Amino acid sequence: MTNQDLLIARIKQLSEEAISTLLDAAAIMLKNHGIGTKADCYYSGSQNTIRYGHKCNKQRFLKNCERTFATTTHRDV
Repeated sequence: MTNQDLLIARIKQLSEEAISTLLDAAAIMLKNHGIGTKADCYYSGSQNTIRYGHKCNKQRFLKNCERTFATTTHRDV
């Protein structure tokens, strides 16, 4: 059983109120710590990227080869 499976099993044991509290706390943590604001390069997978301004209200990133991308570049939704 993977860690993800164990986590899901533990969450299923919680009450709806406890799950709601957990989700609220996670959302606050993500917002406060800027989690997800730095992306891996879509083209090479490199984590050696820097923030490079905004375009259309989306954070842009620059990688070593000087290509730019956003976190939504080529994502299937």
